[in-house]
Amino acid sequence: MRGINLKSLIEQVSVPVITVSQLLEKHPSLPSILALQVDTEGHDFNVIQSAIEAGCLPKIINYEHRHLSLPDQVACRSLLMSKGYYFHSIHKDTLAVRL
Repeated sequence: MRGINLKSLIEQVSVPVITVSQLLEKHPSLPSILALQVDTEGHDFNVIQSAIEAGCLPKIINYEHRHLSLPDQVACRSLLMSKGYYFHSIHKDTLAVRL
């Protein structure tokens, strides 16, 4: 795309945010969560940690580890391992499965 100023196409938008705990409190009749897909450009560990702290332990968690710092990658795996998850990582993503 020659000659197009891509920065001119970017629009900053504010969006409302809630924690996993707040989401579960807001929807108490929500059935058990089977899968959690996280792709938050470097904040994946925060979201996963929030879910675990809220008591949300889905069978499958898929997250993008590529933008996590090395300490956050290690902490995320350690947290998930402590909850019984096994891992398969490929390219930029990690699939965590709890049997």
